[in-house]
Amino acid sequence: KGTELILDAIKKIASKGSKFRVRFVVPDAGAGTYSLAKQYENIVSLRVLPHDNEMEYFAEIAQADFILCPYLPYMYRDRGSGVFLDALGIGVPIIATRGTGFIDKLFNDELDAVEFMESASGNGLFAAMENAVENKAKRKSAAQKVAPRIRQIADPDHWLSDIVSG
Repeated sequence: KGTELILDAIKKIASKGSKFRVRFVVPDAGAGTYSLAKQYENIVSLRVLPHDNEMEYFAEIAQADFILCPYLPYMYRDRGSGVFLDALGIGVPIIATRGTGFIDKLFNDELDAVEFMESASGNGLFAAMENAVENKAKRKSAAQKVAPRIRQIADPDHWLSDIVSG
């Protein structure tokens, strides 16, 4: 989904001595993830959070400055992302890859809430992270402004009423 881009960006953060911190919140973690968290413990923190713990999941998202969504365009050309919707629905800005169809098709008016990567690479993600920090107030304001609309889009009742009426 793009995890390897995050790993490449973490290496870049480590080599530059940047002050970025990356927090992985995952439903399960393999040995490689634990190893990475230990190797880069000054940059990476890891929290394993079961799928059924919805309240803590949303609390984790709400605490973030940005949510990293470096989706690989070939995998997400025609797919959506629950994490993307959840973050924007809470009002947290996103760092994402260009060329993912669901972003391009659904979120034209909300693109100020997204800091786009110029390339689907670790370097592209790192550069987008730097730009996002520089534009933090603008991105956060745009995400908070769009949050009510995103919650409406993500609401199943919204889709059911369109299906029934139309």
